[in-house]
Amino acid sequence: MPFKTPSFWYKSANWQALLLSPLSALYAVGHKLNVSFQKPYKSNVPVICIGNIVMGGSGKTPTVLALLDLITEQNIAKNPVILTRGYGGSTTKATIVDPAIHTYHDVGDEALLLVKHAQVIVSPDRKEGAQKAEEIGADLILMDDGLQNNTLYKDINLLVVDGANPFGNGFVLPAGPLREPKSCALKRCDAVISINEQVNLDKILFSANIQSDSTHLDADKNYVAFAGLGRPEKFKTTLEDLGFKISCWHPFADHHPYTKEDLEDLDAHAVKHNATLITTSKDHVRLPDPYQHTTQVLPITLSFDNSAALASFLKERLYS
Repeated sequence: MPFKTPSFWYKSANWQALLLSPLSALYAVGHKLNVSFQKPYKSNVPVICIGNIVMGGSGKTPTVLALLDLITEQNIAKNPVILTRGYGGSTTKATIVDPAIHTYHDVGDEALLLVKHAQVIVSPDRKEGAQKAEEIGADLILMDDGLQNNTLYKDINLLVVDGANPFGNGFVLPAGPLREPKSCALKRCDAVISINEQVNLDKILFSANIQSDSTHLDADKNYVAFAGLGRPEKFKTTLEDLGFKISCWHPFADHHPYTKEDLEDLDAHAVKHNATLITTSKDHVRLPDPYQHTTQVLPITLSFDNSAALASFLKERLYS
């Protein structure tokens, strides 16, 4: 079910967070017990996990793609495969994603974005997904998400954080956005990738920045902007920072399954304001026809500040 991030998660401790904090304590205990009783499967293919600690909005997907490019360019692997659970999709078994036959209803929106760049396996069961990767001859598994999943052994755990607000109010679900206590995640991760701003953590740190490609867009037009992300307001801020004129803004829940009625409503606003619809790449794959052809997209890419250092780190951890 699509989830809308509560605004108090990213504010200082307030009455909502304090009221829910006893439930957060129970959630943290349950998570620790669940991890303790899981026995991870050790694949014969090295696994790099790119995870986060908050519910959405950390920049994990562009990080996976940037790492894929780095791994290919530096010859760290010849046949890397991306493994993702396919959040929002109906697939229950390990499946090699084929964009010609699969929709986001089958494999989720992230898988359809990732498969444009590499072979992707969707599997809610990470062990089964790793075994599928072994079958097709992968020499490296990039595990998209799964820092809190202990069913598959990871050779490297990378924690991705939004440097501007890495941990929200600091509370674990449901009082805050954290999937587990920060201290637990930091113990398990081998390095932190901090996006846009540096964080002060006692871990190996690699800085990165997200850039938007607006060269194909007309800055003189009016736009009706919408997004269904963990923190959709970040998309609106990006458009405003780029100087785009936003006539209307419509935030949706994370992974919102857009309907024809949703788009008809958005289109009516666009007609009223003589504007064009615009959204994110992740949202675009969830749009019904014909709106995929009439809605503009603002693509983003991520680059590492010191890609050579990150490549050396990966090589040392994987092959030394």
